[in-house]
Amino acid sequence: MSTESVFLNNYHHSTNADIVEKLVSTVPLHEGSGRVINSEHAIGGYKGNAPDDPSTAIASTKISADSNLSIATATGFNRDALTVMTSDSMLADPEAMLTNRFNMFSRYGYIDPTHELVSGAREYLFFSKPDLHLMDVKDGGVILNPQLASNPFFREAFDHYRFSFYSLQQWYGYNSHPFQDFETRSKFIPLLSNMVTSSFDLSDISANEVQGNQNLYQINTSYREGSITADLQYDFSLEFKDTKYLDVYMLFKIYDEYFRYKYEENITPNRKEYSQYKIVPEAFSIWKVIVDDTSRIIFWAKATGVTAMSVPRGAVSNLDGTIKFTVNFKTQFLKDMDPIHLLELNNLAVQSMTSIGKAYSFAKDVDEKVWPGKRDWVAFPFVKMLKFGSDLGSFTRTGDVSGKPMYRLFWRVPNL
Repeated sequence: MSTESVFLNNYHHSTNADIVEKLVSTVPLHEGSGRVINSEHAIGGYKGNAPDDPSTAIASTKISADSNLSIATATGFNRDALTVMTSDSMLADPEAMLTNRFNMFSRYGYIDPTHELVSGAREYLFFSKPDLHLMDVKDGGVILNPQLASNPFFREAFDHYRFSFYSLQQWYGYNSHPFQDFETRSKFIPLLSNMVTSSFDLSDISANEVQGNQNLYQINTSYREGSITADLQYDFSLEFKDTKYLDVYMLFKIYDEYFRYKYEENITPNRKEYSQYKIVPEAFSIWKVIVDDTSRIIFWAKATGVTAMSVPRGAVSNLDGTIKFTVNFKTQFLKDMDPIHLLELNNLAVQSMTSIGKAYSFAKDVDEKVWPGKRDWVAFPFVKMLKFGSDLGSFTRTGDVSGKPMYRLFWRVPNL
């Protein structure tokens, strides 16, 4: 008899007839065992015929030196034990709970912490960088776009809010990076991701309907149409905190002044492809990614064609301690749970890393000695698609037999 049998074959006969009548189970724990559990204290399943005296099973079992004594073995808490413990209760085995929810009806309610409890959920917002023509590269250095040089505001912002300037422009020319303290080749705006303090509230999806013809009795019927308009032209707002130098405020102020000046003067696009292919370089994208405490992605959405529609000038009327303000945005397209958008997020990270030309590793693989004191600060997000049987096989949902990957948010850091 194996070590496991010490715990799996233990049982206790009740001498109370009322208890036996209420708690007896008529379902064998193992197919072909020929035994049923007639105890209110059953802690394991039987393999074969169980002895009448539990001491017989213990005495007849020898624990070998090479036995694999796991926690489940030592406690007898295996799947069969869980089935017995939760029978005729509001709890159920996770697999059974999933099956019951879709195929049966609950008379008295149920408790399902495995599938319904969300712990440690966190939302990340990632902002792609627009491409305003604010600066040019000349003689190995950066200069203000000559078309903006006559504007006093842009000259002032260029001198004192250079990092906010850099956060709004992608293209400086091929292989051009004339900066030391700012990575302009990144396609993201980390400043906004780090300073946003509110959630990205999404609108509900509502379908349209079309009215049918009215009959002789003045009765109308309607027919459901699609809900595509719910994903178009969506207005939303986000709250940001700011530094005492108003770096975030000035980012949105520069963005607004660029649009204002664009309609007063002729500003040449940063790249001719924008005019050729009718691309709006001032628009950007926002990814909303919600993960649980294991970084498994629960929900994601992407707003495409986003523009900032306001400058929070009123928020700086009375500064007291922390500076916070709300900015209004408008997106042309909003969609959620489309896996293509996760690929687009990865693609933006890969473009950034390729442009920078450094080698990057996943943060979890970097030793503290290699990346000292900086593991809380990472370079780029990256979504991994975990297949069954991987080193993180626990990130598969109950009942999923498709073999297709699940998603988890990882982080990339440069190799030093």
